[in-house]
Amino acid sequence: MSTTEKSWGGPLSPLSSATVRLFCVPYAGGGAAVFRHWPALLPPTVAVSAIRLPGRESRISEPPLADIGQMVAAVADDLAATAATGQPYALFGHSFGALVAFELAREMRARDLPAPRRLFVSAHRAPDADVGTPPIRDLSDRDFLDKVIRYGGMPQEVLDSPDLLAMVLPALRADIDAAEGYRFVSGAPLDCPISVFGGRSDSVTPQAQLYGWRSHSVAEVEVRLFDGGHFFLHDNRTAVATAVGAALEVSP
Repeated sequence: MSTTEKSWGGPLSPLSSATVRLFCVPYAGGGAAVFRHWPALLPPTVAVSAIRLPGRESRISEPPLADIGQMVAAVADDLAATAATGQPYALFGHSFGALVAFELAREMRARDLPAPRRLFVSAHRAPDADVGTPPIRDLSDRDFLDKVIRYGGMPQEVLDSPDLLAMVLPALRADIDAAEGYRFVSGAPLDCPISVFGGRSDSVTPQAQLYGWRSHSVAEVEVRLFDGGHFFLHDNRTAVATAVGAALEVSP
């Protein structure tokens, strides 16, 4: 079965009582499990669906994609089906996932489909900002992992298991390749509100880089900081999920 024949947005919580569906895109190398705790932390009106990228978890047998445009085109087909029902939806992405979520919102507009109720971009600079750091995608596995470990993005249990590491590494490398190969194409700002989340101690995405998102929507763009580094998403899981739930409850 090809990647386009799979469902890309797997629900983690019931859809029946929800008034809005939240599609979550994980960070580089991550899978749906990143958001497994969120259904219990969000109000029942928010149904959580995790974007399931190939090359990990239930899709481990599929080759990972190394191009954000290909990911967006495939995921947008699932989003289009949700939009066609008239149910409001929102997008959340952390780090690499923030870029994917942003481009998903733009792809929905290009298809003349409803915009997300709100776009949440977490731990990532504005898409048109200078990267400022040298690429790592061409490094040897050892040097590549050394860089990833410095970001704090690799669980110790994975590092301690050669078998797990061998399973995770291809998807991680593909996501980094996609992120470093991304080139922003200028276009009109979005018309949905954007919530920008950042970590107060994040050395990968310093606070100053978050404010560039303000030029990417004609609607409200709010910046909110949380205690923690680049992966405050885990360190402050409850606070992040609570902020997401509150923002969706007040969104039009």
